[in-house]
Amino acid sequence: MTFGQKPTERKFLDGEKCLQLWLQLDSLAKAQAALARDGVFSNRTGKAPSRSGIEHSAKRWILRNANDARVKYIEPFKNSRGRILTDEIWEEYLVEIAVHNLTSAGYVKYIEKNGLQDATKRSSEKL
Repeated sequence: MTFGQKPTERKFLDGEKCLQLWLQLDSLAKAQAALARDGVFSNRTGKAPSRSGIEHSAKRWILRNANDARVKYIEPFKNSRGRILTDEIWEEYLVEIAVHNLTSAGYVKYIEKNGLQDATKRSSEKL
């Protein structure tokens, strides 16, 4: 974070909108272009959001809204591709997102708060 910049000034992406576009368009690059067409630009830099910024925002939204994300977006997306999203797969996916998008302390809190200890064991056994 830039010195003197408030944390609230950094956020300009709607995580739910990022997820929706990413899944609907099946591409981070296309989601990026759609956001730019919709006039979504950083107040600080004036640039369109990066693909990694879109992905990060979408995944953070999933972590904060796991039930809504699963029911409204992830399950329909998987079903449209002929895949079934089991509880086991969903929990392992949440663990994977948490590992890559939260701090170590945040990860531990998230796992404990959401009862995902078994999913972390399953994930580590696959390695």
